[in-house]
Amino acid sequence: MVAEEKRQAWGMPLGGSLCLRNVYMVIPEAVERGKPAVIKCVYDLEAEELYQVKWYRGDREFCRYSPRDVPPLKVFPIPGIEVDRDNSDAEKLTILSATQTAHGRYTCEVSADAPSFLTAQVHGAMYVVDLPKTDPELNGLKRRYRPGMKLKAECISHDSMPPANLSFFVNNEPEKITCGALGSLAARMAPSGRRRKRQPVDRLQHDPIRRAEASLRARQN
Repeated sequence: MVAEEKRQAWGMPLGGSLCLRNVYMVIPEAVERGKPAVIKCVYDLEAEELYQVKWYRGDREFCRYSPRDVPPLKVFPIPGIEVDRDNSDAEKLTILSATQTAHGRYTCEVSADAPSFLTAQVHGAMYVVDLPKTDPELNGLKRRYRPGMKLKAECISHDSMPPANLSFFVNNEPEKITCGALGSLAARMAPSGRRRKRQPVDRLQHDPIRRAEASLRARQN
């Protein structure tokens, strides 16, 4: 998992409730494509019994847990979202091998049994990401520069979604640069003397290939 799970409680009881309380969702903010994702729907029924729990991706229901049914778990398939039946229950939904289809907004709808049949909904969002499989490439550098020479370097990061954020470092210190259109980077009066450029830190963020350029003037230290 590439991000911490977050407790999200966007929603409200449908019909007002003192018996169905403390309803919230625990959902990973981001999950790597191909990895499992676990989403939890937490609630307190107090003295009530559970009638059912419904799961939605967007506006479409794709999973339902009804303890009185046999089997209690029903799946209404959405292509690209495969529910792990063995690891899903009244409070937990497990998605096998997350795809880009799994990216989006989820809703958990909890209903108490008779006599109240009170219902509450909570919502959460999950992103599916591709991390770069290789280190970024740095092109265009010479081994040595004289003071006053212009240094121009291009950094390329492949196969990430969202596209990677690229940062330039000189002698382990970040360069002051601004991001322009299409991911190009222009240096802001950042001096350097016989230095070699080092490479980025950040790995995530939309084009599977991200290019960035930086131009600097060498100076004598």
